[in-house]
Amino acid sequence: GDTDPLDMSINLLVIASENNWHNLLNDLTLADGRHVVTEQTRWKHLHVEANAEGLLRVSLRGDTDPLYPGQQHDRILDCDYLFYRNFPSELHGIDFKPLVIGIYYAGTPSLNSTNSVLRTLDRPIVHAGLLRIRDKLGRDQFPVIDMNYHSNGYLGMSSLFYDH
Repeated sequence: GDTDPLDMSINLLVIASENNWHNLLNDLTLADGRHVVTEQTRWKHLHVEANAEGLLRVSLRGDTDPLYPGQQHDRILDCDYLFYRNFPSELHGIDFKPLVIGIYYAGTPSLNSTNSVLRTLDRPIVHAGLLRIRDKLGRDQFPVIDMNYHSNGYLGMSSLFYDH
């Protein structure tokens, strides 16, 4: 038999540490009649499992500072769609690239592309590409914000290059 679109839902995962996207986006109805079920988490509370058939199953660890009721509990979600609101890295070299790779592997659609999120994890490479464009077009035509690159090497070495 035919399935009533009102009986179907789409699971939306919002990866954001601020703003209550759950309250804003949960319980929406799409033009085709599907109901949106929204979960929100932070990168550090996310575990990803993906398979070759495109299933993206995520485990969400409960948040100690929940933005909405229920977020403090552990939960599992088969994810149909994503919305990235936070960059997948933290200070001091902690990044969540393996999670983004898993999402990319599953091919789960997202509002902002997983490919672009994955590629921007290496900011110096993206910035170097922008500098090449600036060099071709000129600084006035394509201004780029200055950035200095520092490896995570021995910090004392910087005194060899810069006067203090």
